Amino acid sequence: MTTKRRELRQVIQDRLDGYGVLCTIAHETPLCDALADAALALLTVKRKPRKKPAVNLLPIAQALAKVCIIDFASNSAKLFAEAKRLSKATPLPTRELILAHYATGKTWYNDDWRGKKGNVPTLGQVRLTWAKLVSAPATTPPTLQSNFDRDMARSRKRMLDDPQYQAFHAQAVAESEATATGQ
Repeated sequence: MTTKRRELRQVIQDRLDGYGVLCTIAHETPLCDALADAALALLTVKRKPRKKPAVNLLPIAQALAKVCIIDFASNSAKLFAEAKRLSKATPLPTRELILAHYATGKTWYNDDWRGKKGNVPTLGQVRLTWAKLVSAPATTPPTLQSNFDRDMARSRKRMLDDPQYQAFHAQAVAESEATATGQ
């Protein structure tokens, strides 16, 4: 019996004796030995550290510089630090995804209130809005005609729900029917 196993067996034996438990299942197989073997097996298992796949930060940093309109050469340390933070997000950012959602006329400018005002995204705003904008379905920018139609539909609904309008409309319909029948 090894020294480590003997020490574990003694610790287990002391604990079990304190509870008044017999330390054998059968005459030949002591419970303490089985527990000592299990504990020793758990202690000797070496866990391999999990390695994340290496992410190439250069394309991410270049895309961030492009969408945030920042000079890459003079701000490379800041861009790489932000690319490293962003690389921990899900979904994993790529140059194509960043450009698809934050370039001029894309999701940032259509869905986020700062983009609608015409503001360029900052590095922090890209990181904070990444999961929301990338997971949202891309929308097309609203046209002037669609805004007009939406506003008219709202006005029409409010008008039709108004009791005063309903009374006026009923009276107008009755008058037009009366003149059409010639009374």
